[in-house]
Amino acid sequence: MAGSIIKRLPFTPLLCTALGAAAGFYFLFHTTLAVIIAVLSVFLVILCFFRVLASLNTQSRILHLTAVCSAAFAVGLFFGISAANSGRNEVNFGIPANNVTAVEGLLLEDPRIISGGRAMVTLSLRRSAGAGGLRVTSSGEITVFLPQINAERLIQFGRGAVIFAEGSLRSSERG
Repeated sequence: MAGSIIKRLPFTPLLCTALGAAAGFYFLFHTTLAVIIAVLSVFLVILCFFRVLASLNTQSRILHLTAVCSAAFAVGLFFGISAANSGRNEVNFGIPANNVTAVEGLLLEDPRIISGGRAMVTLSLRRSAGAGGLRVTSSGEITVFLPQINAERLIQFGRGAVIFAEGSLRSSERG
């Protein structure tokens, strides 16, 4: 045969970065910080090992490419894990969520009026209340739906107002 139609895909640092980002985004996003640091440390050791071998044998292109690709893969892992965790909102009510009867928080944006004149607001949690008058410090962001009566008054105050809402919690697909 004179020529081959199928060409080998070059294993470039850009491809290694993309593979690392995909692995971090889809497989390591739910891991703890200690596991992430351990995984990145392993890749740092591999990078150092191949970099030392590449410096000892300057004629070996494969060792140099392996060192660069392992560094690119580690960078991709970092970006993938960061991208996956950037949209995650950790909410801590301070008490079990099924015991929460009221929340207090700072209004992060102007209220949005939805169907039926009700308002939808995003709160940065400060406190939660439970049965028997229990009040605890809370953190995170939640979306609160308010009845039409409160929506009209809420528009006057807007962003930065402190809101106290009573009712029941419902979890969405994102938590």
